[in-house]
Amino acid sequence: MRENRKTELIIYRLGDYISALLAWFLFFVFRKSVETPDISFDVIISDTNLWYGLILIPMIWITIYSIFDKYRDIYRYSRLETLKTTFFTSFLGSLILFFVVLMDDYVLSYISHFYLFLVLFFYTFHYNCLSPNAHS
Repeated sequence: MRENRKTELIIYRLGDYISALLAWFLFFVFRKSVETPDISFDVIISDTNLWYGLILIPMIWITIYSIFDKYRDIYRYSRLETLKTTFFTSFLGSLILFFVVLMDDYVLSYISHFYLFLVLFFYTFHYNCLSPNAHS
């Protein structure tokens, strides 16, 4: 039984990692298409910052989730508690990433800063809720 819980915790973390990876990829593509509307997908894929982000950003998310005890005892959380925790950590993590990684980006106006933050938060929260761990 104990080994089963370890395996499920690994699956839980892997689901978080994949959802963070997917959310960052989609956000990066969205952000580049906003900055340069006529940019091709090949140029986006060849950007080294995309690949650095795909390696580092999911690790940052796993660290944030670990700090907020998301992995403490996954069987004792109610679905509502999991949703609240996911919302809070997605919001806080998006805020941290926004100020650390995205604040120096070229923006058309201050509204686009707010808009980019909302898109990052939406992708992160949405894909985190769709990952297998949201249904544990």
